[in-house]
Amino acid sequence: MPSAGCSIGHSAFEGTIIREIDFKDNVINGVCCMSCGNLNKVSIGSSCVVMANPIAECDSISLLEGDGFVDNKYYLKDGVLSFANRNLVSGEDFIIPEGVLSISPYCFYNVDLGEVSLPESINSIGVAAFMYASVTNDEFTLHASVENVDIQAFSVFESKKGNSVFNYKCPTSIDGTMNDGGIC
Repeated sequence: MPSAGCSIGHSAFEGTIIREIDFKDNVINGVCCMSCGNLNKVSIGSSCVVMANPIAECDSISLLEGDGFVDNKYYLKDGVLSFANRNLVSGEDFIIPEGVLSISPYCFYNVDLGEVSLPESINSIGVAAFMYASVTNDEFTLHASVENVDIQAFSVFESKKGNSVFNYKCPTSIDGTMNDGGIC
């Protein structure tokens, strides 16, 4: 698809019928393949820079290839958790490994998860990282190491246990958007 060295922006291939995409060594600046229902294979080159989840709401992905993919379930490189394969993590507990420094924009966008825990190493949570996501946690803890919670990071984020108010425990220095009754 795109040639190496290309910068790929938000919605570049949104809703298309592509089946495979090879991001080679490009810069992914946004959710470029959102809602691509036929997309089943994603390849990422070793020099690719992933700045946001390129595959939000792509429900047919069965194969992720390239350096940085862990168990075909998520992409983690240089301390940045960029995205999860919505098909393979749906309903599962997701323990983000210690050492992860940042969660990219749209990382868990509209993903149905089990229990989720954030390590103390996290210092940044990107735009809409957990937007429309659901978890089974009673409580979601943001540790004192978190310095930035970006716009809509937890917008419409909910507990599947039916809790209407979700407790966010976070340092008072965070200046971000916490919707749905979050306490900051």
